[in-house]
Amino acid sequence: MLGDMDNELVRSRDEASDRAYNMQLRQRFQRGELLRLRPGFYCSAGSWKAAWPEDRYRLFARAVGEETPGRMVIAESAALLWGYPVVRPPAAVVVQAESASRSGTTPARSIVPPGAPARMRGFAVRRRAVPVLPAVQLPDSGVSVPSRLGTVVQCAQYLDFPDAVVVMDAARRPGSTLHLEDTDLRRAIDAIASARNRRRARRVFEFSTPESESPGESLGRVLIYQLGFAPPVLQYKIREDGRVFARSDYYWEAVRTVGEFDGRVKYGRAAAKAGMSEGDIVAAEKKREDRIRRTGRPVVRWVWEDLMRPERLRRILTGAGIPRRGR
Repeated sequence: MLGDMDNELVRSRDEASDRAYNMQLRQRFQRGELLRLRPGFYCSAGSWKAAWPEDRYRLFARAVGEETPGRMVIAESAALLWGYPVVRPPAAVVVQAESASRSGTTPARSIVPPGAPARMRGFAVRRRAVPVLPAVQLPDSGVSVPSRLGTVVQCAQYLDFPDAVVVMDAARRPGSTLHLEDTDLRRAIDAIASARNRRRARRVFEFSTPESESPGESLGRVLIYQLGFAPPVLQYKIREDGRVFARSDYYWEAVRTVGEFDGRVKYGRAAAKAGMSEGDIVAAEKKREDRIRRTGRPVVRWVWEDLMRPERLRRILTGAGIPRRGR
């Protein structure tokens, strides 16, 4: 019998040696207990439905990488497999194309059996021709990816600026298993052969900071810059009676205003980690905000939906009196 999969891949076996096992997989797929991510690769339907979107993407990317031994998963897909954050899961798993002529995208396919009441698709697979990097094998997996350093620098070259900054910020954040040394990042960027890509990567590195603590904070900082507002101080320490009681995501000294990214995902995960309810986490955050306001500092908040629609963020910051850059 198959055991609990805990959102892990279930692989078929060599047909000649274990046809009965493979038949069991196919039967469970037909009953809707398993989803077929790629030919010969399954996962628990319940685990898939309960998983965070980025965890679904990682699992699917692993299936794509293991499906064809030696195929390298690259760029944002490799970043997610390493554990780096992204703004949102991509629509496609990106793999190294053998040549420019072999580039292209295979559309997402159904992962449920024919006739299933619910329509569910996996992710597309995009073949991209980029300069080939040395491959390493992802720990606890048969997937080939660039090294962590190679992956981050690759993202700095090919991702949109906000997405690339989110990855670079995470790589520069100290105390993390994802941390990379600045000297190594600079050296790898300087070695990029294409002058255009080298300039793109340098711009990402120069804008990035080790002080952003989440993808939402990183994206917010990029949008604040792109919308023309003055750059905030990050992780500003707020004191009462001489003691630090809070650190704000953003702070504008000129108007003594605190900016906070209010990520609902942040509350859900924090609650799970602390063994508390999401309501408890939200109540504690409200108490913290009230205490900040009592120091005479207004607090302005925004959520993921505002970051996805930058014009909304512009209105929020303008309404809070945040100064424009250069004024």
